[in-house]
Amino acid sequence: MAFLPLYIPKGRRLKIVIVGGGYAGIAALIALRRYSPDVEITLIDPGIDHLKITHLHETFRYPLSDFLVPYAFLEQRFGCRHIRSALAVDESMLCQWQRDRYLQVDDQQVPFDYLLVASGARSFTRNETDERTAADVENIVRLENFFTISGADLLDRFLATRN
Repeated sequence: MAFLPLYIPKGRRLKIVIVGGGYAGIAALIALRRYSPDVEITLIDPGIDHLKITHLHETFRYPLSDFLVPYAFLEQRFGCRHIRSALAVDESMLCQWQRDRYLQVDDQQVPFDYLLVASGARSFTRNETDERTAADVENIVRLENFFTISGADLLDRFLATRN
């Protein structure tokens, strides 16, 4: 059994908010549901689907849609609530959320006992001080490129620019 460092007072249902429905957010959701089945979990992510990024290499053979899991399905499967929203996470917001013990998401307040931020980070983007040429940057395929197009289509697009 996994050790979850959560203090759960008797007679009280713990509220956990997970910000980010990517790989880490879904892994946390599954672990929490497995080891603390009575907690109330809210997942906040701007998408309508979770993308199984550990299977993106398969998009060279199968359509990208095969690796999308609707958050509505995850809500039903894991008994959680999904709120479709993007949150700006910075130091001042984290301090405010910690002080208030709730998130303001659009027009609703989402109270929590524990907040897990699993929003990830984007990969490198070119800026003015970068020494790479525009041609070098064109040849870079980032993880984010696979979020909207299959690996086979990315490869076709790349090869078409070489002819």
